[in-house]
Amino acid sequence: MKKTFAKIPVILIFSVLPVFMTIFSANAQFPEVRSTNSSSVTGIGSASHEILLPSGIESGDLILVFWADGSSSSDKPALSGGFELLEGDEAGNNNFAVGYKIADGTEGGSIFTNTLSKRSAHITYCIKKGTFSGLPFIAKESGSSNSPNPPNLSPSLVQQNYLWIASAHANKSSDINSYPANYTNTLMRRTNNSTSTSDTHAQVATAQRDLAATDEDPGSFTFSQNVDWAAFTIGIQGSCSAELTLASGAGTNNQNLISGEPMIPIRYNVSGATIDDVLFSPASPGGVSVNKQSSYVEISGTPDNSFTYTITTSGGSPDGCATASGVVKVVTADTTSITLVKTVVPKEDACNMFDVTLSITGDAPPRPGEAILVIDLSGSMEGSPIANAKAAAKSFAQKLLSPEGNLTGLNRVGIASYGTTGYLDLGLT
Repeated sequence: MKKTFAKIPVILIFSVLPVFMTIFSANAQFPEVRSTNSSSVTGIGSASHEILLPSGIESGDLILVFWADGSSSSDKPALSGGFELLEGDEAGNNNFAVGYKIADGTEGGSIFTNTLSKRSAHITYCIKKGTFSGLPFIAKESGSSNSPNPPNLSPSLVQQNYLWIASAHANKSSDINSYPANYTNTLMRRTNNSTSTSDTHAQVATAQRDLAATDEDPGSFTFSQNVDWAAFTIGIQGSCSAELTLASGAGTNNQNLISGEPMIPIRYNVSGATIDDVLFSPASPGGVSVNKQSSYVEISGTPDNSFTYTITTSGGSPDGCATASGVVKVVTADTTSITLVKTVVPKEDACNMFDVTLSITGDAPPRPGEAILVIDLSGSMEGSPIANAKAAAKSFAQKLLSPEGNLTGLNRVGIASYGTTGYLDLGLT
């Protein structure tokens, strides 16, 4: 018997990382600045400089310290009071840096730097607890000109609500002719009330902006003279006080079903709010039932057709900020096309004997693919590495979801990222 089979197309199915598939929150508020302060030390020779903190600090707040040191020392200043260095630079042998702390209730009205030997200028921020999520993202640039230029910062692959702070740190003492466009609440502190060309002076300026984005390039400050400078872009992600947690198991929020196959019940628990509604598209899918309680919701049944769902909540800060969505796709059963060809030839020199050849040709149906791309957003990825990673991720997703690559129409891509903490930027979709 002769058997021939058609070549079976192979589609790679990528493994899914379930650790990123449990918590869902969206529509986060923008971080709220509770208060700010500024200070400077104008004398030369002191090795310990006092930095004034903002007023009204509460435990759980995020405190940021922006400072510039006119010292020629290459030592980065240390901060007292449990503050840590977020990022620093030594442009032109000057110390320019950003520090931070999550307030623990022990803060007074000021902290001290320990290795400064000349003049310094400082600006401090207090970000209200409950309005931000995680530690700040930061990128730095340095140079020598009259236009300190905070660099592009890419903290996320999916649009999020961020408080962006652009800062410029410089030696000398200059007037500031302009701040980055669309930035407000400008602050400036310098060690001389008028301009000075002496590089023993120091100056720091900041401005802020609320913007939902995946990345931000603030644009330049313009100073009245050339300076040695460092510029920082800080992104602080907004928070939602409520959480929807997928309780039915990783990956159950999106399902691919064969027609007539029951769903794995999809269950979400909510904390910090109550379940408000479940919205379907198309509305009221056949064969699907919803058990909605104040603290959880469960979607189950044997759906007639594909549908999407969105779970909404009431309460939380801001109200209704926690949502979750998913897709349930229903397809007809996989079929395989098989062709059988029989050939009968009389056997030579043999009576009533035949050679029978059976040719069987078959097609195997393609299978869907799922992939989660995990992107490193740590400081080592600043500049071209993160730009190249984002371009590669975009190209991969486009190919996997293109008509040529998505033969079943069921391929899905998710995006997760990690820096100081891990984030689910985009669930499988």
